[in-house]
Amino acid sequence: MIGLLGFITLAKAEHSNIHKICAQSPSQCLKEIDKSLAKEEKGSRGWYKLELYKMESLFQLTHFEKLEEEVLPWVGVNNLPLRFEINIDIYYAKLMNSKGNKELSDLYFDKAVSSLMAVSDVTFDPMLTIQVANALSAQQKYDEGMDLLLTLERKFERRSDALLKLELYENLGHFAAFLKKFEQHLAYREQAVKWANLQENEQRIAVAIYNQARAYQMLKQFDQSLEFFDKALTLAKQAKHNYLVSMTYYRKSTILSNLNRDDEAKKYLNLVDENVLFGG
Repeated sequence: MIGLLGFITLAKAEHSNIHKICAQSPSQCLKEIDKSLAKEEKGSRGWYKLELYKMESLFQLTHFEKLEEEVLPWVGVNNLPLRFEINIDIYYAKLMNSKGNKELSDLYFDKAVSSLMAVSDVTFDPMLTIQVANALSAQQKYDEGMDLLLTLERKFERRSDALLKLELYENLGHFAAFLKKFEQHLAYREQAVKWANLQENEQRIAVAIYNQARAYQMLKQFDQSLEFFDKALTLAKQAKHNYLVSMTYYRKSTILSNLNRDDEAKKYLNLVDENVLFGG
């Protein structure tokens, strides 16, 4: 017979476990998250945190239709916890941007940046600063976002927080690519892989290695690029990240075509699932 203390301990273990699951595997997170949400009081601090796990997992796996279903009911709702509201605004802005609605996208990115700046003025949080930079990237304010992240890199040079460093170098990599600083781009991607490997999250590692392969591709170092795309492909399949699998097939096809290896290029192009990439 399990006593009351046993039930409390079990509940705490289950609650702690969902945090670990969502940190390590977005696909597994989506399988488990609704059970954890059902145990939380709707509108409680813990419930909002789990909702964000769910949205982040959907975003990482590029399940944008399902993400929109989660986000839309919260758009414009008053009196939400500030950080939850900021995330809703950012997700909504990104969704609108993907649909070509630049006016609405810019409106919600501006709203999110204003809220983030207000929070940062009161309590400095490096992850919030990265969110600000991410929003600036979506608005194509690349120099401004890059400067913000370089300041953050200097400030937290000695910090060994793997998630913070992964987010920081992933975003620095994005900005370096946008600004066509391709050598820096590769260096940031290498740093992102280093910190991703400490996350025990196959999906995040696969994305980091894919981005490193893209950095080699942009430098026209095609042999290295193909090698790292193969590594990313193995992990993406294990993580069931179908979007990344198809994108990797597409990138390999492009490189092989450039190398006049047309038969191999055609083979990989035929493996691309256009429904996954384009929602057909």
